[in-house]
Amino acid sequence: MKKVLLSIITVSTIMATPLASANNDFTYVSAGLQFGKADDALFDNEQVESALGGFLDASWNFYDNVFASYSISYSSFDGEGWARAWTNGTSSGSESGQDYFSTTKQYYSVGYFMPMNKFTPYVSLGYADYKLAGSVYEFSMVPGPGTIEKYSDKIGGAAGEIGTYIQVTKNYKMKFSYNYAALEESGVKIKINEFYFGNDYAFADNWSAVANISYRDIGTINTNEISTQLGVKYNF
Repeated sequence: MKKVLLSIITVSTIMATPLASANNDFTYVSAGLQFGKADDALFDNEQVESALGGFLDASWNFYDNVFASYSISYSSFDGEGWARAWTNGTSSGSESGQDYFSTTKQYYSVGYFMPMNKFTPYVSLGYADYKLAGSVYEFSMVPGPGTIEKYSDKIGGAAGEIGTYIQVTKNYKMKFSYNYAALEESGVKIKINEFYFGNDYAFADNWSAVANISYRDIGTINTNEISTQLGVKYNF
C-alpha cells in the first residue's frame, strides 16, 4: 500500500511540474532596449539610420490556463540632416537640424495556453494599433526660415497570435510566435504580419535576461521593420 501511495505521489509530482513551469511563462513583466532597421519606403523613401527605442511586455495568468497580455514596442529613427543659410535684404540667418521618424505598435489580448511537457503552445486574440510619426523640414520657397512639419498617424484593428515556448534546459527557454493584425482607419486598411523569436535565460530566482528578434512585414505598403530587443524579465 505504501509503495502504491508513493508511486501516485511521484507521478503526480512529475505531471504537476510542467504545469507550474508553464504558469510562469504567462505571468511576468519584461522590458528593455530595442534596436531596429526599417525599409525607407516606410518614411516616403527618405533614407533613415538604425533605430533606438524600447519595449514592454507583460502577461498575467489570472485563471487556469487563461491569460491576459499587453505589449508595446517603440523605435525612433534618425532621418536626413539639413542645413540652410539665407540673406533677405538687410536680414540674414541660418538653421540646421535633422528629420526624425518613429513607429509604435501595441497589442492587447486574452489567450489560452496548453502545457505539453517541454512545449507550451498558446493562442491569443485581441486588439492592435500601429502609429507612424515624424518631423520633417520643409524648405522655404523664398529667402527665410523653413518650417518643420510634424505628423502622427495611428491605425487600429483586430489581431491574433499563435506561438509556443520551448524549455530547452533548466535555465534556458525559447519562444516562437506569429502575430497577424488587420488594421483599418477611415477606409485605409493595413495588414501586418510579424514573426518573433525570443530567448530567455534565467540567471537568478524569478529573473531572466532576454534577447529577442522580430520581423514585421507591412504588406499593404510593401515595407518592413526588423527589431532586436535586449532586456530583463521578472517572473511572478
